[in-house]
Amino acid sequence: MKRKFLCAALLAATLAVSGCGELNIGYADYEKLMDTPQIKAVLEEGETKAREIQEAAEAELAGREDLTDEEIQKVQTDVQRKLMGIQQAYFTQYTQKMNAAAEAVSKEKSLEIIVDSSEDQKMVFMGGVDVTNDLIQKLQ
Repeated sequence: MKRKFLCAALLAATLAVSGCGELNIGYADYEKLMDTPQIKAVLEEGETKAREIQEAAEAELAGREDLTDEEIQKVQTDVQRKLMGIQQAYFTQYTQKMNAAAEAVSKEKSLEIIVDSSEDQKMVFMGGVDVTNDLIQKLQ
């Protein structure tokens, strides 16, 4: 997702420098959005599901001295496959919620682009509209 915002920021900068019009750019600290109820719920549910899968695998393997290396490998592979599915499903939910909030705020504020301004992703050094609190409200 951060890659998408980086590409959008580069496009915005290119258009602004080339004089192809004025863009209304918003920025938000996406690290702060991780503490909103909707995002926390998605992340916590995903972590719970992942933990349940790991615990079930551990229970299956516990006390099973008779398993061959191939059988153990099969269980581990199955767990990894399930964990990847969980990760993908919950990342999709996370992305949908973030995108819905960003879309609503961008329409309300007439913004063409919203970029990430998290401490490790600083892209906006001057100008733009901080929409972090607006996004936080949408994700309550």
